[in-house]
Amino acid sequence: MRLTCPNCNAQYEVPVDVIPDAGRDVQCSNCGHTWFQHHPDHAPEAEDPDDLPDPVADDADFEDDLADAEAAPPQATGPETPPTARRRGLDPSVAEVLREEAEREAKARRAGGDPLESQPELGLDSAAETEEERRARQARERMAKMRGPAATEASDRAPETAPDDGPSPAPRAERAASPSSRSEMLPDIEEINQTLRAATDRRPAETPEGRAPEDPGQESGGFSRGLAIGILIAVLALALYIFAAPIAEAVPALAPALDAYVAQVNDLRVWLQVALERLGEMIGGAAAPAPE
Repeated sequence: MRLTCPNCNAQYEVPVDVIPDAGRDVQCSNCGHTWFQHHPDHAPEAEDPDDLPDPVADDADFEDDLADAEAAPPQATGPETPPTARRRGLDPSVAEVLREEAEREAKARRAGGDPLESQPELGLDSAAETEEERRARQARERMAKMRGPAATEASDRAPETAPDDGPSPAPRAERAASPSSRSEMLPDIEEINQTLRAATDRRPAETPEGRAPEDPGQESGGFSRGLAIGILIAVLALALYIFAAPIAEAVPALAPALDAYVAQVNDLRVWLQVALERLGEMIGGAAAPAPE
């Protein structure tokens, strides 16, 4: 059967069995238009032209209806906007009360004078001074703990030897102290770092002649450990070579490995013996006097 696109009039030849009896939707590959295609045997019947309504009669009926609508009087329509509600007046008694309240408020404002309230000194300076003194005291205590008990005893004896009859400095004078005096009150960062550093990480202290000599026992201890480990390995290897046969008899599974180990040690002994003999010959030849 032939399909014709109603949009671009493209024609396609397809088998009849592609379209089922109930019809199906098909799409034009040229323009992409989709329409419903009926089966050729079940295509809808075309309407009989005699059954169609007469367009002339319909136009006449429409003209009659239009004339009747023009002759009819226009119907009264409601107002476009609803009438505004009348504003209710304020009750005279309520208005009188409000007026009296406004007058009373105005009189109170005029009699009050300055609307801003003043507040006496709250002692903020003294609080700041107390906080500063507390921080300085805590810093001194921390430094005394880090320096040891001797420094603590010295700091305890200092107030006893100080004169008591001298005038105490005023708070204003303490705040006006020089930056150097304030820096003396704070702890020394270097001392804190040296105190918190672990004993293994401490470096030798600096002296006027240079850095203090390091403990020679540290280097000798490492060398001694290495030498001891080397001697222990050599002793174990020698013991394994000497007692290879008894160990192989006691543990037969280790016999192949022990035999290979003994063979390698024997080869090493032969090589070492040959090397020593050659070295002796070279030394003897060099020491012999040249013939005249």
